[in-house]
Amino acid sequence: MSSRTLPGVAQKRDKRAEHWVGTTEAAELLGVVPRTLYRLIDEGSIPAYKLGRVIRLKADDLEAFLESTRVQPGELRHLYPDPKGGDYSDDVG
Repeated sequence: MSSRTLPGVAQKRDKRAEHWVGTTEAAELLGVVPRTLYRLIDEGSIPAYKLGRVIRLKADDLEAFLESTRVQPGELRHLYPDPKGGDYSDDVG
């Protein structure tokens, strides 16, 4: 017998139910257009599941994707010009 089980078959995985969202809702939650969402899915950045003709995503997977894209301090220095002297030590507090 496989270690993988389907919810409600053989044993219950977790008491809380998975929260599934459609592509329209997922795109809205991420603040992107559906085309960008489909690209992220196709690139493997966001897991998705095709159930018949419908694509669904787990809300937990969307949250994990958002966390993985969080900008860390200092990552955007290339987007604004150096102050005179090129020293950013006063900016970090």
